[in-house]
Parts: sequence; C-alpha cells; structure tokens
Amino acid sequence: MNSINNTDYTLTINGLKMKDEETTLKTVALGYDTVSSDVITKAFYASMTDGFVPKHYNLGDIEAEAGVEESLRVKRDAFLDQAVSASADKFDAIFDSGFADYLASGAQAAIDERTAKWQEFFGDSTSGK
Repeated sequence: MNSINNTDYTLTINGLKMKDEETTLKTVALGYDTVSSDVITKAFYASMTDGFVPKHYNLGDIEAEAGVEESLRVKRDAFLDQAVSASADKFDAIFDSGFADYLASGAQAAIDERTAKWQEFFGDSTSGK
C-alpha cells in the first residue's frame, strides 16, 4: 500500500475530503512514511499556487509525419526502454544511437516542419503568445 487508505489512488478517482483542507492535507502528508510531511505539504502548496496547465497548440497537419507516426512511436519507445533499462555505463551509447536512428527515420523532418509552423504562427516566442 503506497499510502494510508490508498489515498494516492483515491485522490485521482473521487478525492479525499476531511473536515477542512488543512486536515485533508495532513492526512495525505502522513501517508508517506519515508518522506517528511513538511515536504508533502510544501509540494501541495507549490502545486496549488505555482503550477500551470500548458496550452495545447494545434499547428495543423504535419506532412512529414504522414505514414510514419506509428513506426516513429514504436522506434522511440523501443530505444528509450532499452536505454533506461541498460546499465549506467551503456546508457549514453544506447540513447545516442537510438535517438540518431529515430531522427533519421523521419522524426527530424517532423521536428523541422513543426518548428517552421510554430515560427510562422508565433515567431520566436516559446509560449505561443
């Protein structure tokens, strides 16, 4: 069990509501015995005050992805799985060769097209404003 009463799962389903927010937060914070309740409390307040939901931008169809979306997804997932499950001394080699193959298989063309469309709509802005 990850936390008291599986609140880590309950929160995503229907929430955990005690008599007030402070009591609810303390209950959740005490559910993680290996982490200080202060850390959980600070993380909660940071997520409620300093967080933001990034906007979703639709730049239209990316022609470079046509017909290769699935193969790129499979290729990406495979090299990332191999890299993260490799020993630390082999990680860089596996990641670098997998990423190079991924880019050469059509991902670089899609990245370039997305970049060009972004710049067309938003210029050099990184936030789409």
